[in-house]
Amino acid sequence: MTKINKIQMDIESLPHNEFIKLLHWIYEKDMSEWDMKLAKDSKDGKLDFLIDEASEEEKSGTLWQL
Repeated sequence: MTKINKIQMDIESLPHNEFIKLLHWIYEKDMSEWDMKLAKDSKDGKLDFLIDEASEEEKSGTLWQL
């Protein structure tokens, strides 16, 4: 049995409330990693094109705003 199969079996045997706690933990962990990646990409200039696009749209009057 692979490690992932064992984990899957363990998860399937959890009581519902423990499954929900695990699900919440996984979601929070994923969002935290996403935030770190986004911050790194921003620091590295990988998202500058978004600022450039927004600036161009603002200049041309086509920037959609709430």
